[in-house]
Amino acid sequence: MNQGRNRVAADFPERGMNPGGSSWNQTQGKHCISRYPYARKVFFPMAKRRGNPNWGKPEPIGPVTPTITEFEQVVREYKLSPDQYLRSTRLREWARRNKNSKYIPEPLLEAWGFEIESTL
Repeated sequence: MNQGRNRVAADFPERGMNPGGSSWNQTQGKHCISRYPYARKVFFPMAKRRGNPNWGKPEPIGPVTPTITEFEQVVREYKLSPDQYLRSTRLREWARRNKNSKYIPEPLLEAWGFEIESTL
């Protein structure tokens, strides 16, 4: 008997390995014909792995790319500094049109007296 190594088909003559290379596959219930009839086969099938192998592992965190808000884009376009925000009529008019759909800092909205319609 083979000792100290994996058990193979030749170690189990009762399993039906014949010289022709055909053997009874117990997991599928049919005869399998081997391409290598005299090769040793292992009869310990592995269970099919199911599910997501990455479940429970943290997702890789890539570099954080800063996003520029629409408000910041408009401020750059109008070439305004933070101390000019309150006095700018163009920025105030843009904020009035977009107060419910774009991000505008709350202190500015409060200073201009705008109320926000809550969608929650």
